Amino acid sequence: MKRRILYVEDDQDDFLLLQKAFQDVDQNIELINVLNGYETIKFLQESNATDFPSLIVMDINMPVMDGKETLELLKIDGNFKSIPIVFFSTSVSPMDKKIIETTGTEVITKPSLYEEWLAIARKLAKLYCFIFLYSAVC
Repeated sequence: MKRRILYVEDDQDDFLLLQKAFQDVDQNIELINVLNGYETIKFLQESNATDFPSLIVMDINMPVMDGKETLELLKIDGNFKSIPIVFFSTSVSPMDKKIIETTGTEVITKPSLYEEWLAIARKLAKLYCFIFLYSAVC
C-alpha cells in the first residue's frame, strides 16, 4: 500500500520534478497534488481520516489561498492539526520564515539541480519514516 504525501503546489513543473524524485527514491510514496490552500482544505474535508495524507508539503506563494493562510487554518482545525507540514518554496522572506518556524514548521528552499530534488525527496521520505516509523528508505 502506498503512503500518501499531499503536495500543495500551483507550478506543475515543480510537482512533476518532486514526483519524479520520489519515484526514484521510494516508489511506495504517492504524491498527490492540489493547487492551493483552498483545494487543500477541500481535499482534506472530503477525505476520511484514514485517508488523510501523512505529510503535507506546501508552497508558500500560491493563488486563492497562500501557504501561511492554509497553515493557520490547518493548525486550528482539530481534524487536521496533527498532520505534519513542511514548506517548500523558492522564496521565503526572513519575516515569513521566522513566523512559519514559530509554528514548528520546517521551511525548505526549492533547489535548481535534480540531484538536490533527490536529496529533498530522501529527506522528506526520512521525515515520513521518523513520523510513522516505517519506510522503505529507513
